[in-house]
Amino acid sequence: MPIEALQTDLPQIKANWINSGDAEALLAELRQLAGGILSLTVEPRGPLGFERLQ
Repeated sequence: MPIEALQTDLPQIKANWINSGDAEALLAELRQLAGGILSLTVEPRGPLGFERLQ
């Protein structure tokens, strides 16, 4: 996600989600903004792990 989007787009996306409660719309907007959704795993003394969720 572009760093600029954290201050410009993300607050509006969050407000839309809070007002509507529509998790699917939230994920769709985040996907569009960020190009995908990843999960990060952190293990002690191990490398960071990234898994594409959607």
